[in-house]
Amino acid sequence: MREPNTAFEEKLLSAITGAKTPEEEIRSATWIQAITNHPTLVAWSESILGTAESHQSSNLSWPLEKQPNYRNLNYANHKQGLLLNAKLGDPVVAIDSGKVVYSGNGINGYGNLILIEHSDDLISVYGNNYSNYVKEGQNVKKGELIASVGESTGNIPRLYFELRHKGEAQDPFLYFK
Repeated sequence: MREPNTAFEEKLLSAITGAKTPEEEIRSATWIQAITNHPTLVAWSESILGTAESHQSSNLSWPLEKQPNYRNLNYANHKQGLLLNAKLGDPVVAIDSGKVVYSGNGINGYGNLILIEHSDDLISVYGNNYSNYVKEGQNVKKGELIASVGESTGNIPRLYFELRHKGEAQDPFLYFK
C-alpha cells in the first residue's frame, strides 16, 4: 500500500479552504472525506459538514403550503434563490419563527417582498407575492400564513425564495432535509 503524500494533501487543503461559497466548501469537504485519511483534512471536512448538518437539522418548513414537486423548481437567473412554480394565490408560509424585517415592494425586481429574520443569523426571502399579509416588526411563527403567490416575469405564477446566512446567499437545499 502506498503512503499518503502529505505535501500534496496539505496543498489540496490550502486550495480547498479558499472556496468562495459554502456550497463549494461542502462539496470539497465531502470529496476530501472520500479520498483521504490525513488528520488535518479530515478535521477540516468534518467541521464544514458539521455546519451543514446543523442547518439541515433545524427542521424548517417548506415556504409553500403544498410540498414541492422537484421538477417545478428552478434556480433564478441573476439572483441567488429558487423560483417555485405554484398557482396564483397559493399560500406562502414562514419557514420558521422570526421577525419580519421588510414587507413591501420597494426593491426593484422582487415585486411584493417579505424578509424574515430567524435565529442563527438566517434570513428568509419571499418575493413575487400577490399580497403580503405581514408587516415590518411583526413576529411570525413557523408555518404561519405570510403571503400569497403572485406572478413573476412572463406572468407565470411562482414564488421567489432565497435564504441568507450572515448576509450571504445560501443554497436553500442545504437547509431542508
